[in-house]
This record gives sequence, C-alpha cells and structure tokens, in this order.
Amino acid sequence: MVQDQILLNDWHVIARSQDLQPGTVLHKRLLGSDLVLWHNGDKVLAWQDLCPHRGARLSLGYVNKQTLVCSYHGLAFNSEGKCILAPANPDQSPPARACVKTYQVLERYDLLWVCLGTPKQDMGFLFCVVGAIGYCHCNHKMSKLLALCFQTGLLELCALKPVTPKSERTSIA
Repeated sequence: MVQDQILLNDWHVIARSQDLQPGTVLHKRLLGSDLVLWHNGDKVLAWQDLCPHRGARLSLGYVNKQTLVCSYHGLAFNSEGKCILAPANPDQSPPARACVKTYQVLERYDLLWVCLGTPKQDMGFLFCVVGAIGYCHCNHKMSKLLALCFQTGLLELCALKPVTPKSERTSIA
C-alpha cells in the first residue's frame, strides 16, 4: 500500500458511474489497496475488500437489499460497514468489532472518486486526462497523479471529454 499522505488524502477516480448500477459489486485496486465498490440502491459505497471474519474478498459477495453479503459465510454488512447478520448464529447480535473499513466516495462528473485517507479539500476541481497522450487539465499535484494514472490504467477511464485541439493543449513533462 502507498504511504504517501498527499496521495492517501486526495480524491482519485476509481470507476465510471455507469459501471456500478444499483445492486452490483466491483473489485478495484487503488494505491495498492484492494477495494470493493457496491451500490445499495441509494448510494455508492467503497470499502476495504476484506471480510473481518475470515479475510475473504467481499467483492465476491452480493448485494441483498441494503446489505453486502460475504460469499464465504454469508455475513451481511450494512451501509456503515457493520455486520448485522451472522447466519450461523441468527439469534445473536454480531460482535461490535465485526466491521469493514470504509472509505469516502463521491460521484461527480459521471465518475466515482475515492479517498483512502482524510480529504484535505473538497472535491470541487475537475481532473481530466484526455487519451494516452499525457494532456491534462488539473489544478494541483499533477505529476504524481498522472504517474499514478499511467500505472493503474486509469488513463483510458478518464478519457471521457472531447479531445482538445492540439493547438490549445498544455503539455506536462
């Protein structure tokens, strides 16, 4: 996992909004961390892709109403990441420590953005990488973010805006 606090405390594009419909689950990797994205019907959630019971990947599970159900033992987690049902002991309340690590997620510009740490600013800027040519429009930390986009393959994902004419492009080197 990346330990750079600037990257951890910033917003990163993780998927297109259209890729996560209500009732669906996606596995993604961001800054060396495995994440599960899921849509409970009301909102998109981003969690660590790890069941606290036996370490199974939650992204292999499924959405049942407002919960994410682990495929290994069927533990059901509510939107806050707390286990609310353990099928092996349905009459008992699950332990309070049976929680999943949750992350902040926003849906803006038809993209899903995740912050693994504590965001230092509102996600009010527009980050857009057009094509695989290195053209970019952003207002901060461009070198690290662009390098990360190249490493994670997000350049294709971010290419949602029309290409700016070559005469108007600003190259980042």
